[in-house]
Amino acid sequence: MENAVFALFLMGCGHNLDVCRPQASPVDFYQTEAACHADFEEIARRVQDYPTTVGTCVPLVQTALESDLTFSWFFAANGELVVEPMLGGSADMVAADGTEQIGEQSG
Repeated sequence: MENAVFALFLMGCGHNLDVCRPQASPVDFYQTEAACHADFEEIARRVQDYPTTVGTCVPLVQTALESDLTFSWFFAANGELVVEPMLGGSADMVAADGTEQIGEQSG
């Protein structure tokens, strides 16, 4: 099994989580999940233009870092943010179902 790294996936949202947009993270990837979670609050405070910020640390295999990486996301019925990494996609891919291209820098 390959070693995992973690990406911090952030969403800027309205008060009711009715309008959400992925936000860039200043850190590309974390070596541990604990380091990713430790940075969340500080980075979330920097998100502007949205009253609420939600996020999660997404495990990625190291070989995924060599590919175009996108995230597919949605809120589950219990309100949990669910994020799935996907390989491939165009640099400007954004879909209404919550699929967002993150590029090299976004986490």
